[in-house]
Amino acid sequence: MLAYGRGELCALNLETGWPHKVSGVIVDPIAHTHPERTAVKFEKYAKSELPLQYSRASSYMDIDYLHHTNNVAYIRMALDAKSTAFWEAHPLISLETHYVKQSHEGDRLSVEMDDRGYYNIRNEAGEIVVQGCAAHN
Repeated sequence: MLAYGRGELCALNLETGWPHKVSGVIVDPIAHTHPERTAVKFEKYAKSELPLQYSRASSYMDIDYLHHTNNVAYIRMALDAKSTAFWEAHPLISLETHYVKQSHEGDRLSVEMDDRGYYNIRNEAGEIVVQGCAAHN
């Protein structure tokens, strides 16, 4: 977990709960290697029409303290566009999301996603609220 305060970047020590200057944190590069991943290039495609998967209204549990739909709710909606069987057959390797507009409780949102993992979430007016790519194998 990273925090920014007083103009200095800090890392939180999860064992002690104390913040430390990032410049003083030693990270073992071998412990943090990742398997090779296929690069997925994402480009905004505001006018793209993708296959509609489902639509639903933004509910009370989707709303943050500023009365907007929470970013995590959008991610859940996008991932719910495909079945558990789909995600088990095509494990998610990365998720890129661009938040374009706000939505509020009760707004009807439509989730579009193709089999490559590109997705749009649109409001009732057809405007893109969120777009992204759920890259998978």
